[in-house]
Amino acid sequence: LNGQKQADNDQVLAGIAAQRSQIENSLVMMFNVLAPLFVLICGVWLGLLAWNNVRERRGEIGVLRALGKTSGAIAGLFLLKAVLLGLAGGLLGCGVGYLIARQFAPAGLESVAPWLLATLIGSPVVALLATYAPTLLAVQQDPAVVLRDA
Repeated sequence: LNGQKQADNDQVLAGIAAQRSQIENSLVMMFNVLAPLFVLICGVWLGLLAWNNVRERRGEIGVLRALGKTSGAIAGLFLLKAVLLGLAGGLLGCGVGYLIARQFAPAGLESVAPWLLATLIGSPVVALLATYAPTLLAVQQDPAVVLRDA
């Protein structure tokens, strides 16, 4: 009788372990799909925000150009702002992500430490790439036309 109970317990435990492994594999697959999708969505969103920011600051850009600032200097301001905001967002995201991941660590999920460096490097890069095109379009405009329209 005890041998039968032990066999039943082993079978139940094996089933639970298989289900847990299947759930973990599903979570990893879902993360592998959703993470790049979120990065793409955030990049597009940042690009739209940068476009709006540059459009709202056309008058300021025109004044700076009229005062003799080069297009490169003005573009550098916008791109530096994007990199700094991306870095701040990455730091904040790492902090929040770490706190959330600590809650799941006892469940046996692997460490998120490898992703911290990728996030800290990737977030400013995504912000820079998303801001690059709107910034270039803005600084290439003629300052006289910008000031006339402003």
